[in-house]
Amino acid sequence: KLPDAWPAAQETLKTDIILYQEKNFRPDYIIWQKNGRGTAAESFWRDAERAGKYLPGYTFTNWREIGGKYQIETFRRYFAGQKITEPLAALFLLAERKWLPLARADFDVL
Repeated sequence: KLPDAWPAAQETLKTDIILYQEKNFRPDYIIWQKNGRGTAAESFWRDAERAGKYLPGYTFTNWREIGGKYQIETFRRYFAGQKITEPLAALFLLAERKWLPLARADFDVL
């Protein structure tokens, strides 16, 4: 049986891999959160005003294009320097190999 702290440790490792390891920006062995229909991310992607704050000129086209270009991941906690911070939603721009933090008003993690 895994210790009770295992889910937190697992999330910490995932956070480190996908936020800070640029050479493994979107590793295949990470289980990515779903971002399509019926998810918390759906309303973000369908709201051009909200998504446009991060992606100038954004318009929703289709789920295949969204999945090929972008990924939103949420974290209950993550490390910034030496301290653990509040929850984070990160928008990954896959082609550019970078990520942006989403404001809580635009994408509430909890």
